[in-house]
Amino acid sequence: MKGAWLVAILGITALVGAVPAFAVPIAGNLAPDGFLDPTSGGWSVTGTGGVTGSACCGVRLAASFQVGEQSFQFDSVEVGLLNTLLRPSTLSFGLTENLADDLTNDLNGFSTSSGFLQTIALTIPEGARGMFTFLASEPLVLNANTTYWLVGYTADPSGSFGWLQNTTGQTGSFASKTGIGPWSPDLTDLTPAFQINGTPAPIPEPSTLLLLGSGLAGLGGVAWRSVLYRKARSVFGGLFRVYIHS
Repeated sequence: MKGAWLVAILGITALVGAVPAFAVPIAGNLAPDGFLDPTSGGWSVTGTGGVTGSACCGVRLAASFQVGEQSFQFDSVEVGLLNTLLRPSTLSFGLTENLADDLTNDLNGFSTSSGFLQTIALTIPEGARGMFTFLASEPLVLNANTTYWLVGYTADPSGSFGWLQNTTGQTGSFASKTGIGPWSPDLTDLTPAFQINGTPAPIPEPSTLLLLGSGLAGLGGVAWRSVLYRKARSVFGGLFRVYIHS
């Protein structure tokens, strides 16, 4: 019985030990050390200026990234930004798999949250410039071998941000959209600076599952034999006592 318990404990320990405890970079265009050129330029992300239902106002940007051979639990995204206003302003990012669907536009030309897999927002201090971290708002698994788009926009009518560019690390596709107009691909080699972070989704190895299954099966066998032994003892023990006293 001790052996069965030991095998089960080893299997459970191996299963729990396979779960990572911290997030790692998934994709992006930052250098391995997270370097962002402090002199780099960028692209504008702006509000509508109060103009609604128009193709002239409100600029959104989108950058794509590819998840590798393993799925990840989305944790956060680090973005290089500049708030050009002399007051705090809120910038939002949405994650989607298909930019061509254009998500769902409201009257202001902004993508509604229903079109995104997840929406995250952060208030940027006045005139601030640098890397800012947007934390996941709810659990989301980024599937292996899948391309996603990170869409930056602001619901602040007078909001004005610079999504800083970077020249190092991995690059992907980049597109922009003004008002309710179509998405336009950008063919430059520069992409907005960002890094997607996540925790590798735990996938138990077959050997771990076999070890755990063997231990549980052993425990089941021990428990079953114990039940049979008690039943046999109660039956044959009674017959033995009757024979002795007769």
